[in-house]
Amino acid sequence: MPNPKEVFENPKKHWSFVAASSDDEFEGQYFDRKEAGISDDNNQIDNKGLKSVKKQVTKCISAFANANREGGLLVLGVSKTGEIKGTCHLTEDQTNGLTAFGDLLRNQSARTRFLECRNSSDLPDKLLLIYTPYTDNGICETLDKEPKAWVRSGPQNLPVNEQMREQLKRDKKIVDYERARCCPFDIADIDTDVLAEFRKVFLEDASYEMTDEQLLYEAGIIEREGTDYTFNNAGLLFMSRNPQRVQSWAYIRLMRFEVNAHEEKQRGLPTFEKSFYGPVAQQIRKIRTFFRDSGFFKTYQKRNPEGGFIDDPEFPFIAYDEAIVNAVAHRDYGIQRAIECIYYKDAFVVDNPGRIIQRDQDLPPHFSLDTTSLNSMPRNSKLIEWLKKMRDEKGAAFVRAISEGTKKMQDEMENAGLPSPFYDINHLSTKVTLLNNAIEREALQKSISRALETTESANFFHLDFVADDGEKVSLEELRNRRKEFTTYLRDALQARGWYIDRFTFGRIIAHRR
Repeated sequence: MPNPKEVFENPKKHWSFVAASSDDEFEGQYFDRKEAGISDDNNQIDNKGLKSVKKQVTKCISAFANANREGGLLVLGVSKTGEIKGTCHLTEDQTNGLTAFGDLLRNQSARTRFLECRNSSDLPDKLLLIYTPYTDNGICETLDKEPKAWVRSGPQNLPVNEQMREQLKRDKKIVDYERARCCPFDIADIDTDVLAEFRKVFLEDASYEMTDEQLLYEAGIIEREGTDYTFNNAGLLFMSRNPQRVQSWAYIRLMRFEVNAHEEKQRGLPTFEKSFYGPVAQQIRKIRTFFRDSGFFKTYQKRNPEGGFIDDPEFPFIAYDEAIVNAVAHRDYGIQRAIECIYYKDAFVVDNPGRIIQRDQDLPPHFSLDTTSLNSMPRNSKLIEWLKKMRDEKGAAFVRAISEGTKKMQDEMENAGLPSPFYDINHLSTKVTLLNNAIEREALQKSISRALETTESANFFHLDFVADDGEKVSLEELRNRRKEFTTYLRDALQARGWYIDRFTFGRIIAHRR
């Protein structure tokens, strides 16, 4: 589909698209067509009809300016069926009234031009083209005492409610959500582990010492208010040991459902659910530790070209880790909803509040990383700056640039022979889906299992237990602690990828996944 600005600047080249394409082909996120009012027998339009057209023009311009970084094009003079009606039935005053956009809306820079054509009666006529660029420093809205605004969603112009208005302000950087004051600062609220780690990297090259308050103030984590300090939003999320006390929605929720991803609406209740709280860096650490120790994802086997078999993880670690880290770092924390990580039988989905913000382009509502590259603008620049200073257990930075991270996701999924990560985007959320090709891989697993010789055995070993002082533990004490020992053994097997089939009466029946 052509760019709306390109069509506006060279309409003759795109004539078949502007006037000859069907309504379904033309109308969408970036394009719209309207009749310039229905004329009477004298080929004149009345004031009521003109008022209706003006409302439609107002909505379209506002919606395009608020939602589309590539702008939008409205064509007046074409009916819903594609019939060319033209605009010559409008008087000069009526045309001027329709194009006096400054009297209709603020924060817009719409432009117009006429395109010569022949109408359905084969008479010379004109189409009116209105191109609306994106407004990046304000909300395009009416001039009323209680102004109205719209956003474009596919072929629809949706009215902006108060929640959406605040979201637009954050997206367009009209307000700095991160630096906004959040709540009073108390040193007792600080996560001491995060502070100690942050102090090391923040003062790495410094030849002087700072108090905790000085350090947090200089880093931009707290703000001065008279003689006291307050947390800003980003500072609370990064440094408070319990930011959920104030922002209860700022956590990661992990769920598992025993259905496929396309059965989402019939998924029922989760068969597993766990939430990860604390400052954002600790949330990332906690969910990484959980995935590493719990055996949450499956492990398949595949043939090694050099002989034998090797373990094949359901998803590459970097793929799902990047999806989660990107969600934590780039989500819109003004939307009061948790990050949801959802495991289905055939997919892992990370549903992140807020739309990806691009520097100079719009993203389609559905795309995969093998066909679309991201050039994202950081939503939470301070939070990302601080997270980049933090290090994981291998010494690597917690976050990368989103374009770098998504490229890594794409490469890892491709190397594993899995489909490219897939995105679903709307104005409220960004959802990334990783598919595991479970049907094909489990069929291969079964064929390998049939080909393998049995590894069952009946080896029994007598075990003696000794206490810390070297003394042998009595048989009676072993019997009393049998449940404790077998519980430890069960947990250790699960953490190392074994499936516990049965655990009753002190017996464990386990299978390698």
